[in-house]
Amino acid sequence: MKLTCALLAAGAVACGGLGSPIYKGKLNGQKEVTIIEQCSALAGSARVRATRASGWGWTFGVAGFGAAAAAAAIPLVGDGAEMEGGLSKNEKIVAASLTASTVAFLAIARAFFHRSDAASHLAAATTQAISDSPGDDDQMARSCNGALAAWERSRADATKIAESILDDQKAGAKERELAGQKEQIKLKEQLDLLRLQLQSVNVTPLVPAAPPAAPNP
Repeated sequence: MKLTCALLAAGAVACGGLGSPIYKGKLNGQKEVTIIEQCSALAGSARVRATRASGWGWTFGVAGFGAAAAAAAIPLVGDGAEMEGGLSKNEKIVAASLTASTVAFLAIARAFFHRSDAASHLAAATTQAISDSPGDDDQMARSCNGALAAWERSRADATKIAESILDDQKAGAKERELAGQKEQIKLKEQLDLLRLQLQSVNVTPLVPAAPPAAPNP
């Protein structure tokens, strides 16, 4: 989870908070900040966070699709080993690395889009709180703090989304590895059976006929 959160925190987008709870008497230096000013600042920060998270989501999404396209192109630009039914060892390593990168990039992109949606909801909720509570600072503070609490709770969902996709990728890779091992065992058994069948066949070697005797002089 720490690795995923570190990746998501690029540009201080996903794992960082948006601010402290809103309450009466909060000071900014020597000046008291009103409730409506605190809610307005929270709404503005949420809008900025939503835009940044969406941008990071598109960045990782494009990178993921680029890695997928590169992996798909390996058989087309390989060294010719695919003509014999497979890829060379180096090509397999590169293809596996690109596939893993694709899954990781798309998982992170999805988490960033999730955070962008959460930030957009926070901005909308705080703006609505300002609109619905003119002159009622207590109600406005409760609404804004409720929206901020929902944002804080949803931060863990982003890492869970990314981790679930990465866990699925690990499980899928393990299944493919086991399937490959079973296929190799099956192929070996077939080759052994064919070898035994060939050994059981009595093949009479062809003896070339003797050359005709030379005529007596």
